[in-house]
Amino acid sequence: MDRVQFVLLGLPILLFCSDVVTLFAPLPPAAPQPDRQSRPGPDAVQPGDPSAADASAQAVSIGPNDI
Repeated sequence: MDRVQFVLLGLPILLFCSDVVTLFAPLPPAAPQPDRQSRPGPDAVQPGDPSAADASAQAVSIGPNDI
């Protein structure tokens, strides 16, 4: 058998063996659960905040006629 035949025979055997090992491997540990409490950060906009209204009023729309 030449090298190409060894590769063509060995690669499927290797893949099959790795699948069998993966099949019977223990499950990974569960991911940690995120906190259920949502705390707004310092940059979070509160509803009714007057600074949010100012920010939206300052937004500028640039259209094809504004150039």
